[in-house]
Amino acid sequence: MRAWATGTLVIGLWWSRVFTVPEYFERTFELGWYPPDGDSIAIPIAGSFIATVFATPFVILALWLILRRFPTRVRWLAWSDEHIGSTLLWTATATLLCYFEVTNLVDAVSLRLPLTFSSTLLWIAVWIALRAILVSKAFERTTREQTERVPP
Repeated sequence: MRAWATGTLVIGLWWSRVFTVPEYFERTFELGWYPPDGDSIAIPIAGSFIATVFATPFVILALWLILRRFPTRVRWLAWSDEHIGSTLLWTATATLLCYFEVTNLVDAVSLRLPLTFSSTLLWIAVWIALRAILVSKAFERTTREQTERVPP
């Protein structure tokens, strides 16, 4: 796993909203979930596009903060006993985000939305990877601090 590949994947998934949101609204419109008159799906689709465009700099900033000191070795099941608070925080956050993605996955399956299904699977992988990166950085920092303390 590389920082540039992870960042590119996240930005690509972020911009996939331009396709997945219309897919969702068009399908639910076909199912009769909205009134047939008016702009019942045009407004949320346009709003999602505008939000995607305007939030992109914040997504890039968050990625830069997460990936700027990419650990030399990312451990998928990393755990840091020295930084238990941050490890629990990142694990709980990733678990919560994965839970939301699983609910999206269920909706994508029930509505038969292949692009949303694929995108959601990748988002689950991204949340697990970002948790692994953040906890591996804490673990690597702890290991480095312990080796610096040991006298030669």
